[in-house]
Amino acid sequence: MRAWTRALGLGLTFAALALAQGHEAEASDPWLGWKWANFAILAIGLGYLIRKSAPAFFKQRSEEIQKGIADAAREKKDAEVRAAAIELRLKGLDKEIEALRTNARAEIAADTVCYWAVKSSVRPGALPLHPAGAVGPRPQFYLFRE
Repeated sequence: MRAWTRALGLGLTFAALALAQGHEAEASDPWLGWKWANFAILAIGLGYLIRKSAPAFFKQRSEEIQKGIADAAREKKDAEVRAAAIELRLKGLDKEIEALRTNARAEIAADTVCYWAVKSSVRPGALPLHPAGAVGPRPQFYLFRE
């Protein structure tokens, strides 16, 4: 109610100023006072409409912003958890790579020993057996060139 009183007082002040200046500008525009009064009515009406709808709008907007902030904080926390898990996996990656290399070297050494053992046990001119048990020529796959 207090704002209405201020708006009405402000509007009447502008109207009075316009009428006071109207004597000098009376020759140029006889409707100047009514234009100021019309402006005051328009300003009061717009002020009323803004005051009526603005609080609900700003309240809704504030709630949306708060919800967005909460969602962003939750997503940030999830991203930090995922980043920590990835960092943990990356820390163990060197050990895992070294273990894979060690296993590969051991398998290569075992295959080399197996290859030489098989090659030395085959008689010259003998036909090796296929995995299915058939006798006949099969392709020779060597790990190392002779």
